[in-house]
Amino acid sequence: MYILDSGGDIEVIVASDKDVKISPVRQAFQAVFGKATVTGISVDCTAIATQPVGFAAGVKGAEERINSARNISSLPKDIPIIAIENFLLEIGEDKWYDLGVILLNDPKHNVNLQTFTQMTPVPSQIVALAQEATPEDYPLKWSGLSVTVGSLMANSLQVSHNEWHHALTGVSRRDVIFLAVQSLAGIYKNTINPV
Repeated sequence: MYILDSGGDIEVIVASDKDVKISPVRQAFQAVFGKATVTGISVDCTAIATQPVGFAAGVKGAEERINSARNISSLPKDIPIIAIENFLLEIGEDKWYDLGVILLNDPKHNVNLQTFTQMTPVPSQIVALAQEATPEDYPLKWSGLSVTVGSLMANSLQVSHNEWHHALTGVSRRDVIFLAVQSLAGIYKNTINPV
């Protein structure tokens, strides 16, 4: 666990230790609330596939991240926690997209919010490679694939797995997350501080 910015009007935990998730949450909450303390924390997510497929698997993955963080005894029980889980979605026949679900859980205010990032198209041949690489007996196959589209896209585009969104579309994953979290933070602020 590490503090990325200290002091603030609100404190939020991100159920991840990845900067591509933590920094846009910090930036979005500071934009909406003024000051914000945003801390990333490493969590386990083992109940769903490495590459979730479909809304249900994506949401379940994010819920598992929040539950895993809630089981960390050093965290305050009522602290707001945000989880981000990217997943694949097929819209129409063989039209695949990568998008992320963002959940915010705040037991103190009894608030549970959910939003989604914009969708990034994924070539169907990349999805086919991930499907072929997933063993028939993969225990989590009900929720997705054993190979991430990000790893295959990064390999195909010759970039790191965190840069494939930008290499493909010109928009980074960080920016996609930031815009969705900024919207979520605005809704959250209006929910806990009604006008």
